[in-house]
Amino acid sequence: MKYFFFILISLPLFCICQNTKKIDWEKDGLKGKIKQLKQNYYDASLEHNKIVQNKRNNGYNMNYFKQYNNKGNCIELSYHNANDSLITKTLFDYNDKGCPIEERLYVPKGHLSSKSSFMFDDKGNLIGKNNYNTSRNLSKNTWQYDDKGNIIEEKYYKENDVLDCIYKYKYDDKGNQIEKNVSCADTKKLFKVVVIK
Repeated sequence: MKYFFFILISLPLFCICQNTKKIDWEKDGLKGKIKQLKQNYYDASLEHNKIVQNKRNNGYNMNYFKQYNNKGNCIELSYHNANDSLITKTLFDYNDKGCPIEERLYVPKGHLSSKSSFMFDDKGNLIGKNNYNTSRNLSKNTWQYDDKGNIIEEKYYKENDVLDCIYKYKYDDKGNQIEKNVSCADTKKLFKVVVIK
């Protein structure tokens, strides 16, 4: 369950603002001005050579609702179970450049579960994210980039600025990632991924 919750609160990072990134409409494969998107999954069966829709699927990451502003940014993302009960709802606020500046995650009955604020450099690269939970505990993430805009380092901090994980990346002359080094304090493990072409 902890793993699922971590993924769920990390999903909203799809709204990162960089000049080379597409707006949320485009990332979702939509064209034109869209106000809302709802996706539901159903179990299906094959009956008399026809696919028949059965009951709604209860997959946590499948049934969702998105609402967009007039600039194409996602302002609400909510996940629902098969009977349409709310699992989580995330609300986003943006600056004038369309970069997210705050996200708030709510659980059923409208209770605020966590809140995050984002910081960007002059090029629109995400350089920091502060995360607060309901106990007002702070964790944070930081990013560094090379001159070409490639992420070269990510750091994840737990409460009280305790460093948890460091990700370091290397790229070839064409900007392709060729190496990733990860070290995490909790697991006391270090691993390296090398891309060979």
